[in-house]
Amino acid sequence: MKLLLAATKRSRAGAICRALAPLGVDVRVAGFGSDLVDWADAILPLDGRDICYLQAVYPQLAGRKFLAPAAATFGLCEDKQAFSERLLVAGFGDWLPLPRPGATAVRKPRVGTGGARATGAIYAGGAGDPAWTWQRWISAEVEHAAHLLVGPDGSVAMSRMVSYPHRPGTMRRGLRDGAGQVTPLPGEHLALFTAMLTELGFRGFCCFDYFVEDGRPQVLELNGRIGGSLMRMPGPLGQAYCQAVRPDLTAHWPAIVWPDSVRQSDGARGLAERLQRAVAGLARGQAAGALATGRALPGGPG
Repeated sequence: MKLLLAATKRSRAGAICRALAPLGVDVRVAGFGSDLVDWADAILPLDGRDICYLQAVYPQLAGRKFLAPAAATFGLCEDKQAFSERLLVAGFGDWLPLPRPGATAVRKPRVGTGGARATGAIYAGGAGDPAWTWQRWISAEVEHAAHLLVGPDGSVAMSRMVSYPHRPGTMRRGLRDGAGQVTPLPGEHLALFTAMLTELGFRGFCCFDYFVEDGRPQVLELNGRIGGSLMRMPGPLGQAYCQAVRPDLTAHWPAIVWPDSVRQSDGARGLAERLQRAVAGLARGQAAGALATGRALPGGPG
């Protein structure tokens, strides 16, 4: 099995390469040049840029060598307002956190990730600024990310749910700290999301961010690419993708082994540890530079 990845996400690509090595997968991390595209059995797009490039340059290989949404579908998923309006027209309004006039709502940019610049306010009704969208405020202790992979025929080839504790009062939906629990996606959630994806004609990896209110999923957004927490499970990610694209070459592979939990963000402690590593690295770099040039280190002998 020969798998091609773009070089734009080297750390992610490297993790996938190491995870797939026991399965005998030959992974190349390079650009999508025609010679390497011809060489590969499968091509894995890691982000939106990869998706748009492959769909623009190699559309004839969609469903054969790579799985990804059409450019228009990817763009729809990037626009939270357009995505919500499309599903509302299709009859999915009961599963969308539509704002209610006079009630607390979350105001966020139509395009953006991680809930950046989201604020809480009383929704006055009306369209408002076209660059922003509104969602009903949902008080929940747990936030869910449903990761799915839609195969060439439109069926769901892989699904998994990651559930995170949600900090009370947090406006920035999608801002998660600590470890999330990895579990099978409940059947009723899978059925709902499959119906939504069928409506959109979606293919490839995607991630639904949602809360559960009164037993019913409330979809905040759909990321039309590999979700962040799935990226932290490179083995299952890579194996599921190869099996969906090339079942003829992977029929003998063992079942996917999923972790029990995954860490999306280390929070304040993780940030402090990363800063400590960065400072230590800088100190080592200064020391190496001083030795190479013969200069004295600050505080050392002159």
